[in-house]
Amino acid sequence: MAGRVIDISPPVGRDTIVWPGDTPYSLETAWSPESGDAVTVSRVKGKQKRFGRLMGRRNNWKKAYVRLAEGQEINFAATE
Repeated sequence: MAGRVIDISPPVGRDTIVWPGDTPYSLETAWSPESGDAVTVSRVKGKQKRFGRLMGRRNNWKKAYVRLAEGQEINFAATE
């Protein structure tokens, strides 16, 4: 069992009790898929890199592939 991490923290949601002085739970969605849009999320492993004499590793990250319906587009330059 050495090296194994078990998360015992309770799940956090909108109905979680907020103690005085704490920041309430909030969720902001920048973009939500409409009906007919397909989103595939994959995990990309970080590359191994040499830092001087030591070998290190860059962080893993997630990549999302979005398939839009015919005629739709995503405006990346839009500001709110």
